[in-house]
Amino acid sequence: MIKKILVFILISGFLSTHTAAQTHRQIELFDIAKGKVVMTAQPTPKVHEEVGKVLAGITGPYPKLNPVPGEGFMIKVPLEPSVRVKTQLFTGLVDEVIIIFPPYENPHLMFFDDKGRALAFNFKGDAARLLELLNFKQ
Repeated sequence: MIKKILVFILISGFLSTHTAAQTHRQIELFDIAKGKVVMTAQPTPKVHEEVGKVLAGITGPYPKLNPVPGEGFMIKVPLEPSVRVKTQLFTGLVDEVIIIFPPYENPHLMFFDDKGRALAFNFKGDAARLLELLNFKQ
């Protein structure tokens, strides 16, 4: 139980670096098991385009109560300009997305709506392309 609380606190810190005053926000790769950011990169138009494709590929809500696994990694991508998402499940602007890569299931994504609620979704698409663009090897 304590481990789950600590992981939640660490991840909350990772997720809460979203501030309106930030400029030149970086992409961050967070290793869940290590509990820290292990890589940063500058956003590029190609990464922005690829994340837009992932958002357009939303297929349904992520079914598990906790979208953050005990191991694996997450990539937080700031989106400037924001991406307009229009699906049956969500319509609005997304200015930051977290793509979660669990070791034993397909990746899924999470972002915050305009009310600050975390929303997690499954998606179809090639998340491996995003990893290639970031030069990240598992």
